[in-house]
Amino acid sequence: MAIIDAIKKNQDLASLPHVAGRVLKLIQNKNAELNEIAKLIEADPILTMKLLRVANSPIFATRNEIRSIQHALMLLGMKRISNIVLSVSIYSKFFINAHKDAAILMERFFQHSYLTGMTSKTLTQILRKNFEDNEFVGGLLHDIGKMAMLQVHPKEYSLVRQLISQEGLNELAAEKEVFNENHIEVGLQMAHLWKLPEEIHRIIAFYKFPAQNDASIDLVAIVSFADAFTKIRANLINPDEDEFNYGSIEAWRVLVKQMPELRKINVKKLTSHLDHTLRKSPDNFDLLK
Repeated sequence: MAIIDAIKKNQDLASLPHVAGRVLKLIQNKNAELNEIAKLIEADPILTMKLLRVANSPIFATRNEIRSIQHALMLLGMKRISNIVLSVSIYSKFFINAHKDAAILMERFFQHSYLTGMTSKTLTQILRKNFEDNEFVGGLLHDIGKMAMLQVHPKEYSLVRQLISQEGLNELAAEKEVFNENHIEVGLQMAHLWKLPEEIHRIIAFYKFPAQNDASIDLVAIVSFADAFTKIRANLINPDEDEFNYGSIEAWRVLVKQMPELRKINVKKLTSHLDHTLRKSPDNFDLLK
């Protein structure tokens, strides 16, 4: 049975929480009013609490305390609130309900995804881009297919890990060997099932191969770079003593092609900024729970 078919049979995973789904649909309506959206969110006290907690966190760096959903919508805008709703809803719906046999690995995967989202956001700010937090959500969800596989077939996914470590297969090849589909294919099916924004579809589809992407190029390349940077720096014993080879990362080469001024950027300073994000991000990890 295909992974997506197993997901569809699980009512806890097949759709976003009811209120979150309605909020996202309403926000996509250009004629939607702030009062209408605020009332819908406030009808779910738990979602309201989480949204305000995240909106007031260092992730979004607001100068004034946000005390109400209406205030959040006015200050951050509907698109950014939509992305916060998406983030907290998917975490609660999917990752908190992780299969007990997969809980440890799921937590590890999600921590990587969270760090990828935060690194993407930091890099976006440094490059003075505005993706309305799609880079953060894209970082959170770029490996959603892998997590779906782990959730549905935790024991079989251990075979994927064995093929990677013992036979040297890459992730996509190992997943194909075990499941006859890889996590990118599954991730795109999940994105379609949950009706996620087009930008998230493109991130899931091309974060492994950013040079093959022909739309939302900067956004996809930033998440792709953040994914690679996070993995490499996490595996170093003392990152402060190791220079990061930007030119070896395909996503960075894509970004330089799009923004030639990056050839003159102070890479040591950039690495320091990104490393600081990796060190500080775990302090905010529980915000989505």
